[in-house]
Amino acid sequence: MEVRVKRIYRTAIRVGQLTVLVMAFVPSSFSGQSSTSKKEQSGVPSGFCLLGSSQLAPAGYTFTNNSIDTGNAWTFRTPMPTGRSYLAAVSVNDKIYAIGGFNASNVTVAAVEVYDPATDVWVAKNSMPTIRGIFAAAAVNSKIYVIGGRSGNTFLDTVQEYDTVTDSWTSKLSMPTPRANLTVVVTDGKIYAIGGFIDTLGTPTAIVEQYDPATDSWTSKASMPTPRDGHAAATLNNRIYVMGGAITAGGHAVNAVDEYDPAANTWTSRAPLFVPQNYLAAAAVNGKIYAFGRNSAILNQEYDPTANSWTLKAPITIGIGGAGTSAAAANGKVYALGGSGLMSSVMEYTPSIVFYIHQRN
Repeated sequence: MEVRVKRIYRTAIRVGQLTVLVMAFVPSSFSGQSSTSKKEQSGVPSGFCLLGSSQLAPAGYTFTNNSIDTGNAWTFRTPMPTGRSYLAAVSVNDKIYAIGGFNASNVTVAAVEVYDPATDVWVAKNSMPTIRGIFAAAAVNSKIYVIGGRSGNTFLDTVQEYDTVTDSWTSKLSMPTPRANLTVVVTDGKIYAIGGFIDTLGTPTAIVEQYDPATDSWTSKASMPTPRDGHAAATLNNRIYVMGGAITAGGHAVNAVDEYDPAANTWTSRAPLFVPQNYLAAAAVNGKIYAFGRNSAILNQEYDPTANSWTLKAPITIGIGGAGTSAAAANGKVYALGGSGLMSSVMEYTPSIVFYIHQRN
């Protein structure tokens, strides 16, 4: 992600006891490299400070162990035309598609609406051919695949492909295991259908099945360590992270996080969530995963896979992020859509951007 900051030559701000000159040293990328010329850096008086994108100080400077954290804030955006919970939110070309869900009367809807964050405008699209609840969806290139779900007491293996270019739907090969309340994620052009429940008792499953849109075929993969439903999943660096969910038919929530390596077809336990959560939502952006919703609904947790650690970030607004909230990422931001709190709500989260303070020797 590229960060562009207007150059303000030698505008001074105070950070504690430090005088920081806001100027060209503000980074143009997250590479950790200075965008300032050596001449600009050398022109800073001794004792004054500059901002950098890395803790690694440039020549002639010392890192002060101080930083400025920008972003980390939620903003309300234009509400969805169709209020709902337990919808699927899918990002394609930095636009977000809101698909299906339950309305305020707890009736399943087939509505499809697309949101453009750049214009803050919603547009209606062709509805799903099959009305269903607690399904999952993911995108490969410009096409969205809607998978599984439940219609009354019938658990579905249905797979339907939505072409965002032609605004049309096509039936595809059914999923081997009918189920609802599953998650689906994409890595390397393949879709992984993970977990869910398989009967009216709400019995969770650990099944993982991979769908290849190029060949319209399904392949069984290594099951999760623990059966679960109502969990969330996200992908980073060709790894799949599954978090939270319920491990019993009674809805016993867990804070477990497991990492799946598609190349090795293996699972590894990772650092747990702060609290047990099911029916949560998650999205990945800028190398981090953000998880929120349902239990401790306003809690916003950031996962760093490199450090294998979770950090609490700005909480989502009270009333948002209840059961059935969905999440998607676009333009370097996270979007929380709908849920049982405020069913038409759309909130935009801007992740933290940290600038490190370096002092001239």
